[in-house]
Formats: sequence, C-alpha cells, structure tokens
Amino acid sequence: MIEIMTRAETAGYLRVSTRQLDRLGLPRHYVGKSPRFFKADALEYLNSTRELPNRVDLSPRLPSTTKRRRNAKLTTKSSDSLQSDIKSLLTGN
Repeated sequence: MIEIMTRAETAGYLRVSTRQLDRLGLPRHYVGKSPRFFKADALEYLNSTRELPNRVDLSPRLPSTTKRRRNAKLTTKSSDSLQSDIKSLLTGN
C-alpha cells in the first residue's frame, strides 16, 4: 500500500522545516491545491543523500622501511667517521 503524506507530515518525517522541504525538490502530487508526497519518495531521497563512512583499514601498520634505511645509513656514516677519527688519533695525523 502506498503511503501518502501531507506537506507537514513529510517535513516532520524528514525532520526538516516545510520551507526546507520545498527546497529539496521531492516529487509532489497535487490533490486540488494541496501537495501530497509519497513516503517511498522521501525514503528514496534519504538513501540518495546518505554518506557512507570511509573504509577504515584495520590491518597493522609496520614502520616505513625508508626511515629505517635512512637511519641505518646515518648510523653507518657516524660509525665510519668515528673509526676514522680514532685511527687519526692513534696514528697522530
């Protein structure tokens, strides 16, 4: 069975003002001069404007290997410079 609602009932169903209802552009059917709305059209409007949340990635994240490599290079450079400093101190150069 098709449910038909008045302007005020439809606005209440969608929880908007009657003025906002007029702006939504829902299809309306006139009985005399009074607009009537199908409940199915209101539901279709709600479904068409629904925003779905972004998909959340729950997989565990590993630290970036780039940072590890960069740190390893810095560590290697630091240890190389230390070794050369030690050699220069021991040799007296």
